[in-house]
Amino acid sequence: MKQYDGLILALLFAVFGGLQYNDPDALTWVLIYGAAAVISFGTYLKKVPKLLLWVVMVIFLVAAGLLWPEKYQGLSLENGYTPAIEEARESLGLGICAVGMLWLALRYRK
Repeated sequence: MKQYDGLILALLFAVFGGLQYNDPDALTWVLIYGAAAVISFGTYLKKVPKLLLWVVMVIFLVAAGLLWPEKYQGLSLENGYTPAIEEARESLGLGICAVGMLWLALRYRK
């Protein structure tokens, strides 16, 4: 299964990007998830240096930390939309990308 990790994550991130079509800042998120998908697919093809996985993981983590709202208000919209909810969701999306890159970096062999 290890040889398919990059392919599975590439497909997952591509789906995440496709689900951004109705987001106000869709292009940004399509590009972010698209980058994660391309890098993941590159590991499947064994064309990505392991160092890139670590660098991108750190970038995703830093971005997730910077985007995290000052006051966490949850993830659901049952009490209405707030910018903090959107920031928390976007931050967690970046966290998922970081975990994916970490997973690939730990399992990747070129």
